[in-house]
Amino acid sequence: MKFVLAMIYFILCILNLIYNIFIEKYASGLEAILVMGITAIGIWLSWTVMSGSFKK
Repeated sequence: MKFVLAMIYFILCILNLIYNIFIEKYASGLEAILVMGITAIGIWLSWTVMSGSFKK
């Protein structure tokens, strides 16, 4: 179950990152860095949960 939820979250984070890179226009560079950083942390966390399922 953890793997499935992590995979869904991983896909949503990738889609959000693509949307933020190509469509979203930011008011400042700091806002862009914060949004991209939070998305990157979400991708890393979901990848960690997914890869942890294989180590059992």
